[in-house]
Amino acid sequence: MWEPGARDTLTLHAGGSRTRLDRPYESGLQALGDYTDESVERADRVFVGLDWQRQFSSRHQLKVSFYAQHNDEDTNLDLCYFDPLTGNTGPGGGLIYSKELRDHFLANGGDIGQTLATAAADPAVQNRYAVLLANGGEPFCGTAWLDVSETRYDLEIQDTLQFSEWARLVAGVNVRHDRGESQAFVSGTAENVSRRLFANLALRPLPPVTVNLGGFWEYDDISGEHFSPRAGVNWEVLPGHTLRAVYARALRTPDIYEDQANINLAIHDLPPGYADREALLGWAPAYFFANQQSPGTLEPERIRSRELGYYGRFTAGLLGTVELDVRHFQEELWDLVSGPLNPFDFEPDNDGEVRHRGTEAQLSWRPAARHLLRLTGAHIHTETNSDSEQRFAARDSAGALWYWRLGGGWWWSTAYHLARDYNDYPFERIDAQLGRRQRLAGTELEWRLLLQHPLNDEPVVFEENRYQDDPRYWLTVTVNF
Repeated sequence: MWEPGARDTLTLHAGGSRTRLDRPYESGLQALGDYTDESVERADRVFVGLDWQRQFSSRHQLKVSFYAQHNDEDTNLDLCYFDPLTGNTGPGGGLIYSKELRDHFLANGGDIGQTLATAAADPAVQNRYAVLLANGGEPFCGTAWLDVSETRYDLEIQDTLQFSEWARLVAGVNVRHDRGESQAFVSGTAENVSRRLFANLALRPLPPVTVNLGGFWEYDDISGEHFSPRAGVNWEVLPGHTLRAVYARALRTPDIYEDQANINLAIHDLPPGYADREALLGWAPAYFFANQQSPGTLEPERIRSRELGYYGRFTAGLLGTVELDVRHFQEELWDLVSGPLNPFDFEPDNDGEVRHRGTEAQLSWRPAARHLLRLTGAHIHTETNSDSEQRFAARDSAGALWYWRLGGGWWWSTAYHLARDYNDYPFERIDAQLGRRQRLAGTELEWRLLLQHPLNDEPVVFEENRYQDDPRYWLTVTVNF
């Protein structure tokens, strides 16, 4: 953070990561070949953000934000493919990447099962099969890559104007550009530009009542024009005790992968005997026979939310301060993009519907200036027409946190997390974190050491999300200029 003048503030934040994640085998490929190596997702991510704030007066403030992000991800798929006519590894496995089997796949309406079941009767496939067998007995083994390179730029201008003690307006404009490059997922490059206008007017018609009226207008290249309204009322019935009611609508437009998918997996690193792909496979480069394409007609996902809430602040003398926040909510989501969305089973549609109804509560207690105790809990009923949507909401969840400022810039926290029926799996974990903030040569450093220890052996949400070691350690360093 830098203050070039009394009214101006510049904030720069940047970061990056490099990760390696072992991926489960693709079920769609396991039936077609034997894996010869582990699938590993390797990802590099970098981001940078710049905020400028100008305080024109105590009633007028302008903020300009710029954000850029770039991600590169690659996942290897190393297999020796089965001969689709005999079920054994051998040169006939090359049919999986032949032009003739792709043509047969398209002639069968993109049905993988029907394509493989009738391939032996197709004359063009028979001829290609004979060419492969005549090439020799070397197994057809190679590597396909799930490659993604994504870049995002985001520019936002926000203006805050306090007209009077009873009226404040926050308004702004946002432009975002998304660009993705992937041979595997979009067969090249896909882009989307979105433009947004937003505003929120806060009014106080009576001293204890605040009314918020807001809206969000968006136009993007994929879904066109949309408007989402929002309204809320806060009533301070007693000092420190507020009731609220909120109504909001929102949407999520399909991303470039959902809208513009054109999946083509090219084969690489074949044995020397398959060097002439044009002659042996019918085309070069040679692609996996199944080509999946997005319909390009997906509608935005929509949500309607209603909420009733209460916030209370209690002061209990020597016992400190207690804050309680409770809300009861109903959320309806429809036109959800459901159906499988992987390279080997790609059938997106807008058939998903979900309804959530539940209650959440948070209790915070500060028994002393250096201590914070916090308890959270939620109970949610979910109704959906799809099992895949049901698994993302835990029926019951709870948490507990103790935060202690030790002095000298040091702090310590412990936390407990619990979720029941989270995709049919219980989730239970305890965290411990030690940190320190210190000034160094005009900068502020924050060091954090985090220990996470699960209290059961269940996977996290999905069956494939299993950690090899129970305790997990994280060391984080943050630098503020």
